[in-house]
Amino acid sequence: MPPRSRKPNPIASLTDAEAASVLKLLLIRKPALGAEAESIARDMLAEVNAKALAEKLFAELTSDTLDDLNARAGRRSWGYVDPVEAAWELLDERLAPFRDEVLVGALAA
Repeated sequence: MPPRSRKPNPIASLTDAEAASVLKLLLIRKPALGAEAESIARDMLAEVNAKALAEKLFAELTSDTLDDLNARAGRRSWGYVDPVEAAWELLDERLAPFRDEVLVGALAA
């Protein structure tokens, strides 16, 4: 007896928009699934946000070059800026938007 051919899973063939529509219809037809869907969505958003934040932070922290540091350090018209002080200033400037984003996220949770 020849093996039965399997039909492709139609859900796997859906676009993101079509899958979202299926989910919306499923939640309308089966409202009891709403709490579970909400929990899954919360978990996914928290994971994605943390990962996205880490990737943006890494890119931001590795974007400065020695030229950026040298442009801030050394003799200035108002005096001398130590390279360590200049590095801390650069780091603080790069971290500021992320501190704000993390604080806003912590307050919302």
